[in-house]
Amino acid sequence: MVQKEISKTPFSIYWWFFQVIVVLGLASVVVWLSLIPKNPVFTVADIYIPALNTSNSTVQQHELIRNTSLIFTLQISNPNKGMGIFYDDILITLFHVDDTIGTKTIPGFYQGHKKNLLLDVLINGDTVFWRGIADRVFGLRLFVETKVKYKVFMWKTKHHWMVCEASAMIDPQGRIYGEKNIRLHHTLKMA
Repeated sequence: MVQKEISKTPFSIYWWFFQVIVVLGLASVVVWLSLIPKNPVFTVADIYIPALNTSNSTVQQHELIRNTSLIFTLQISNPNKGMGIFYDDILITLFHVDDTIGTKTIPGFYQGHKKNLLLDVLINGDTVFWRGIADRVFGLRLFVETKVKYKVFMWKTKHHWMVCEASAMIDPQGRIYGEKNIRLHHTLKMA
């Protein structure tokens, strides 16, 4: 007696193709999500204006005119896993209301994945500005502008332009008034 088998070939081939497409689709989504870089995080850890610190016995009123420096600590964090960041020169600009206090350029560098960098930045401000803000709480705006390239394995991405900003209140002693560790937020342009 001859048995005739019913072939399930068309259905099983379609089912196999469907499984392969689903697996490849999921794998490509996982790879795509793992390769999307996160922006670096800029944080102002501390600000100090020596000329405003009247409790310091070495600071005299006439030094307020000579010492126009502003010192702050900028923390730069790379939140990426397995991706380094190449920074072009970083331009830092300080404002009070709409007046520019001073600028500083930090040379470009490479930052490895999951690394933090603390930079002590010294900006010499405008003398006229310091005369107008003694003995009161005032606000500063800080802008950081740079271009970055992300290093994924041995490949580098194109340049990504970014501008970040933050506002801080400064007390009469030349320190941050209120919350420290002020995170800079991304903005479209410097104003």
